[in-house]
Amino acid sequence: MLRILCAIGIGGGVASAAGGIVTIELDREYSGGAPAGAGPWLRATFEDVAGGVRLTLDNLLTGPAEFIRNWYFNLDPSLTPGLLSIQRDFGPTPVAIDVGVDQFKAASADDFDVRVRWPTAHSNASRFDHDHAGAVFTITSSEALAAAAFAFRAGAADDGFFSAAHVQGIGPGGQDSGWISGDPTVAVPSPGAGLLAGIGLALAAVARRRV
Repeated sequence: MLRILCAIGIGGGVASAAGGIVTIELDREYSGGAPAGAGPWLRATFEDVAGGVRLTLDNLLTGPAEFIRNWYFNLDPSLTPGLLSIQRDFGPTPVAIDVGVDQFKAASADDFDVRVRWPTAHSNASRFDHDHAGAVFTITSSEALAAAAFAFRAGAADDGFFSAAHVQGIGPGGQDSGWISGDPTVAVPSPGAGLLAGIGLALAAVARRRV
């Protein structure tokens, strides 16, 4: 179930405000094998920052051979994936970051707009495995962009996923792989928070002038 801390639902996604945060915990296996331990196994956090959105990917996998091959996201259908610029700031370097309207299939889950791919060779230092706790990206666009733009279901179907990932190296000997997904939690400032903060600053300024 989509968990909303403070937001207004619109269609398959949720509205946002400045300072919004979208957190997607991937805690369900839907194809193949499940990673070791209890979920969430991965976590994606989208956060509004000046000029765009910061994406933090947390690797919570516990299996010694497990690693992330592909991670998929969706975009507000009113926006254009091709206008996104996604730059790595920290963490393992992807092989590629692909974007396109409903272009990417994650096992039985269709129509994702963004796919991030990492190398699979054990010898590659950028394989997203236990050597890397996470990665950080900055996402910008020529269109107005907010964190909540990534809290939309993939494709037109109401039962589409919000995010999915392909994890390899699962099970004894690391021979298996699995597909996992999760739902977002969306947090945005309450409408009155900015107003109260502004009043507080104004009162403080008046007080200083009176000293």
